[in-house]
Amino acid sequence: MQYEGYTPLSIPGGMFSTADLLTEDRLLGSPAINLNHAVQRVLADGTRATGVECYDLLARQQRTYRADKVVLCAGTIESAKIALQSGLDDPDNLIGRGITDHPVLYTHFSIPAGSPWAPARSSAKVWSRHRDTSAGAHPYNVVLELGADFNQGRYIDPDNLRRHREEKGDATLGEIVFLFHAPLVAGNRVELSGPPHLPVRVNVQPYPIGDALRDEVQSLGKHVLDGFGAQPIAGETLDLTTAKLGGVAHEVGTLRMNGVVDADLRFRAYDNLYACDNSVFPTSPAANPTLTLAALSLRLARHLTSL
Repeated sequence: MQYEGYTPLSIPGGMFSTADLLTEDRLLGSPAINLNHAVQRVLADGTRATGVECYDLLARQQRTYRADKVVLCAGTIESAKIALQSGLDDPDNLIGRGITDHPVLYTHFSIPAGSPWAPARSSAKVWSRHRDTSAGAHPYNVVLELGADFNQGRYIDPDNLRRHREEKGDATLGEIVFLFHAPLVAGNRVELSGPPHLPVRVNVQPYPIGDALRDEVQSLGKHVLDGFGAQPIAGETLDLTTAKLGGVAHEVGTLRMNGVVDADLRFRAYDNLYACDNSVFPTSPAANPTLTLAALSLRLARHLTSL
């Protein structure tokens, strides 16, 4: 879905529908696209994937589609679910294992009206990192948002936006976010909980942030907020808060590269079965994964068309 930009004819910075993008691409002569199908399992014959078995949500019946190549790209949890339901060969027993999201510390704030950092109808988003990231030092990125009510998806609901504007008055809303690099957590896992139509069970704990690192970013966050003359939003403080697990939505690692899939994103036990979503990340990066995933998708597309 999309929402209006805050000036006439502006392009919104909100959410989009992958289905919309695919169907629009179909108008340019792309191959047929079958929406409203829930893929349940990959069909395989020896080391070759032969197609997928689906449930047609509109016709309410099972369907089978055959293919020369199969790519799982249903997301970190759903792709792992499909792989597990398919009983795929898993040489290192890593399918569904290690799922991790990058830890996040954040706080919201406001900047009083009249401040040079508080324009009434504009926004800015600044990304930065520590000068020294060598040898794993300072493994985090920082995102600073000013005018956050203009570019945050959570304000898409008109009632939410109205409530926040009433609370902030003429002040500018802001947010500072610290995103940490995190290795996959060995004990975390996605596992089947029943037949194909049931959700999977996800057992996951966050990657722990050490006390020294937590103190470092608390100090840095205070320094930035003091520089802006930031004030707490009603009912909140300026202390950095740990985002709840699942509130970040950048889960990775259930079909990790160099474990479940190889460097070409091909399942190691199969000749023509691939994965291409955040499940293939072998670590949870401090940066949001979208651009890296886009690069991996383009790379896989080139690889598939060369076969």
